[in-house]
Amino acid sequence: MDGKYKPGDAVPPPSGHSEALNPSDRLPRIRPRSVVEQRILYSEGISTSKFQSCTAEIHRGARGHSKCSDLNTTKASTSKTPDDQWQLFEFKYHGPNSQHLQNSYFCRDGTKPKVQKPYQTVPGQIPRKLTIERRRREYLKLDIEQLLAEKGIDANVLIPRHPSNSCEHVTTTDNPVSPYLPLEIFDNEEYDCRTAEDWLALGKAEGSVNPKPVPAKALLPTDDNIPSVDPKRSSLGYSWHLVGVLDFSKEICQYLVQKVHQNSKLTDEEGNPALNKRQRKSKSAGVNAMVAGAKFWVPRIRLIFSAEDPRVFVERIQFALHLRENAKVLSFYHSCVDCMPFCRGTPSIDSHTLQLIKRQALSTPVLRLESLEKCVEDVEKLVIREYERTMNRMLLDKVVMSQPEKFSHITVPLKDPEYVPTQGLVQVPSFPYEKNKALLVLNSLLMQPVVFSVLSAVQSECSKLEPMSLFNVASVKPLRLEEFELIQSQLHTQISLFLNRAWISTIANSIRSRMVAIGEGWYNVNECCWDAWTFSKTRRMMSVVHSKLQNSLHVLLQNSLVSLTELLLNACHSVLTCPQDLAWGNDLITSPYKPKKNPVFMVDLVLNETGVHYSTSPENFETSIINLFDKAILATHNVPQPDKWVMRELLMDPNQMLSSINLCEPEVVELREKVRNALVQAAIPLRAYAAEYEKYLELHNLGIEALLKHHTSAELTIPDLKKVVEQNLKDKEMLECSLPSSIVIGPFIVSVEAVRQALSDKQGELANALLDHLTLKLRKRIDEACEECNKINRKLFERVHNIEELTEKREWIELIPEQLKSYQEVLGKILLDYKLTEDICPCLSNEDFNEKWTAIEWPHRILSQMESAAIQDAIDEDHFNMIQPVDEDTLWRDIKTL
Repeated sequence: MDGKYKPGDAVPPPSGHSEALNPSDRLPRIRPRSVVEQRILYSEGISTSKFQSCTAEIHRGARGHSKCSDLNTTKASTSKTPDDQWQLFEFKYHGPNSQHLQNSYFCRDGTKPKVQKPYQTVPGQIPRKLTIERRRREYLKLDIEQLLAEKGIDANVLIPRHPSNSCEHVTTTDNPVSPYLPLEIFDNEEYDCRTAEDWLALGKAEGSVNPKPVPAKALLPTDDNIPSVDPKRSSLGYSWHLVGVLDFSKEICQYLVQKVHQNSKLTDEEGNPALNKRQRKSKSAGVNAMVAGAKFWVPRIRLIFSAEDPRVFVERIQFALHLRENAKVLSFYHSCVDCMPFCRGTPSIDSHTLQLIKRQALSTPVLRLESLEKCVEDVEKLVIREYERTMNRMLLDKVVMSQPEKFSHITVPLKDPEYVPTQGLVQVPSFPYEKNKALLVLNSLLMQPVVFSVLSAVQSECSKLEPMSLFNVASVKPLRLEEFELIQSQLHTQISLFLNRAWISTIANSIRSRMVAIGEGWYNVNECCWDAWTFSKTRRMMSVVHSKLQNSLHVLLQNSLVSLTELLLNACHSVLTCPQDLAWGNDLITSPYKPKKNPVFMVDLVLNETGVHYSTSPENFETSIINLFDKAILATHNVPQPDKWVMRELLMDPNQMLSSINLCEPEVVELREKVRNALVQAAIPLRAYAAEYEKYLELHNLGIEALLKHHTSAELTIPDLKKVVEQNLKDKEMLECSLPSSIVIGPFIVSVEAVRQALSDKQGELANALLDHLTLKLRKRIDEACEECNKINRKLFERVHNIEELTEKREWIELIPEQLKSYQEVLGKILLDYKLTEDICPCLSNEDFNEKWTAIEWPHRILSQMESAAIQDAIDEDHFNMIQPVDEDTLWRDIKTL
C-alpha cells in the first residue's frame, strides 16, 4: 500500500464504489439527553473528546458521492472553528460502554494528551486525570489556523508550487525563488512527543480488535473530487481539514489520512432529507452527521494530531520554514557563484604553491604509487577549480555588499565572528556572585563533604541488590511444582528479611555515624523539634536517600520478574502456537516441543481407575506461578524507611514504608499475562500426550485373573494358546520400545518410567499366567496318560493266588503291547505340544520336567516289569504245580466227607 500511490496524491477508492464506504461501518445514532443527564461529576466523567463522542454514522453508499460534492463546495464545510467543532462532535456522555467503543468513528483515547505525571497522586498535587482533561480542553480551544495567522504564516506557503503559466519565466525581486523545496525535509522530529507507532496506538480501544482512526487535522487540497490532480499546481487551494489517521509508511515517512466532513444536509437512515425542524428533531437520533472523504498520504509537518499542543506544532512549522528559507537563500547564493565565469584578470593559484601542496600531500610513502597518478591529476584540477570558485565568491560578496539595493535578492551568508582577545581573559557580564553563591549554598545539599560520603555509602549499599534476585532461575535440574514453590518461597523470605533488617539497618547506621559529628545546623541528626526537621536539609537528603532505595527495589524486582518471565518463555517458546484441539499422534518417544535450554518442571504420568492424568495437574502450574509472581512483588512492600533509625530523637511513624512496584502496574500486568499465556499454552500438548495413553487403561487397571479369564474364556487348543502367549510377549516388547522412560514437552519433563514398567510387568505377568495355564493343561494331560501306565504297573505286580488268576493275568499281559502303543500315540501328541511350548518357554519347571520324562520312561519300565512279571509268573506256576496234588487230595477228602 505504501508504494501504490505517490505521496500527496489522493488515494482512489475501489472500482465501482466511487468514494462510498461499506454500509457496515455506520455508527449508532445519538440519543438526545436532558439537561440533568448532561451534568457530569469530576474530570473522569468528561474525559471524552470531541472526536471520541462522535457516534454519528459514516455515510456510505451510492448517494455518498453526490452529497460529498455538496459538502466540498466551500471551505466552511471542511474547516471549523474550535467552538463549531465542539458543537459538531459534542457527545452527551453516558459513561464508556462497549457499544460506544465499537461504533464510534474515532477512538475515545484519540485526543488524550501526553503528560509527565505520576499515576499515584501525592496529596496537595493535581491528579493525573485532571491534568490530562485540562490539557485536552486547552488544546481543543486552540485553532491551528488562527495560531498560524498570528505568526504570519499562510497555509499555501507550506506547499511547494509549480510556477503558473502566466508568470512561468518571470522573476521578481521580491520573490525571485518560488517555494519549490518540500517543507518535510526540514522537519525537526524533536518536537514530536510520540513516535508514529504511539500515535497509531491511540486508535486501539480496549475490547476492540480492529484499530480506529486517530483524530487529527491535515493540510489537504480543498477539492478532493479529482484524485489525480497535481498537488503542486499553483491554482490548487489548500486548507486544514479534519481527518482520521489510518496508517504510517516507514518507507516514505508519511501518514495515510482520510477526510471526515460534517454532513450539512441532514438525512435520515434511509437517505431521505429531514424536511422541517419537527422532523429533524424527531429523527435526530438517526441522522448522519459525518461522511468520510478521500484518502491522502501526508508528511508529519502537515498533520497535527488532536492530542498534541497546537502551539508546539506552530513552533515546529516556524522552525522548518526558517530552515527552508535559509536553504533557499544559500542555494540561490551558491548557484550565483557557480554561474559566474572566471575572468582573466582574476588571480589564479600559482604553480609554486600548487607544487608545494602536492609535495606535502604526497609525503606519505603509500601515496607515491604510480596507480595514484590519475587521482593526483584529478585532485589537482579540483583544487584549481575550488580556488577559482573562492575568488569568484569573494568578488560576488564585495559587489553585493557595495550595491545592496541592486542585488537585494542575493543574501551573503553570515560568517561567524572571529574574536581574538588581546589578553588571556574573556570578559563576562557582571552579576551578583555573592548573592547567587548564597542562594546556591542555601538550596544545595552538596555543600558538605559528609553528604557526599553519605550518598556514596547509600549507593554502595544499593549496589548490593544488583546481583540479587527474588527467584532462583539458575537451577539446571527440573523440579516438581512443590519443590519449585518451596525454593522460591524460601528465597522470598530470605530476601525480605535481608531488606527489612540487615540492609535498611546498615544504611541507617551508616548515615547516622557519618552525620552525628556535624552537630547542630542543617544536618542535625539529633534534632528533636519537628518543625526544624521539616525545613532542614537532613529531610531533603533523606528524600534523596529514599529515591535511591526505592529505585534499587524497583530494579531488583524488575530484574527478578524479567528473569522468571524469560525462564518460562524460553522453556515454552515452542508451544506458544499450539491449537486447542491438538492431537499428539502415535510417536510417544519423540517430542517436537523442545525448550531453548532446559525444562523447568517435572511431572509423573499416572494411570489409575479415574483415567490418565499427571501427578500435578497442569492447571495448578498457572495458579502457583502467578501466586509466586505476586508474592515476589509483595516481598518488597514492607521495607521500612530508615528515618526512624537516623532521627532517633523524633517520633517517626513506624508504618512509613519505601514505595515499591504495584501489582497492577502496566509492566507487571504485561509480564504476568505473558507468563499466564505461556503456561496455559504449555498445558495443551501435555493434555494431548496424556490422551494417547487412554488405550492402555484396560491393561493397567484389570487384574491378572480378569485378563486371563478374558483370554481363556473359550476352549483354546495348545497352538492357539501358544499364539496368544506369543502375542502378549510381542506386546510387551512393543510397550518397552514405544514408551519412553521420560519425555520433554515444553517446560515439563514427563516421567513415564513408572507407567512403562507397570504396563510391561502387567503384560509379562499375563504372558506368564498364560504359560502357566498352558503347562498346567499339558501336565493334566500327561498325568492322565501316566495314570494308565500306573494302573498297568500296579496290576503287573499284583500276586495271583491260583492257577486260574495266573492264566487270566497272562492273557491280560498279552494285551499290554496294544495299550502301550495307544499310550505312545497319546504321549507323542503331548510331547509335540511340549515342543511347541519350548519355543516360548525353553526352561520348564523341575516338576514339569520330571513329569515329562517320567511319561517318556513308562513304556520302557512297563516292558521291564513285564519281564519281571513273566519270571514271577513262572515261579508261581511251578509253585501251583507243586501244591496241586496236595490240593487234589484235600479236595477228594472233603468230597468224601460230604
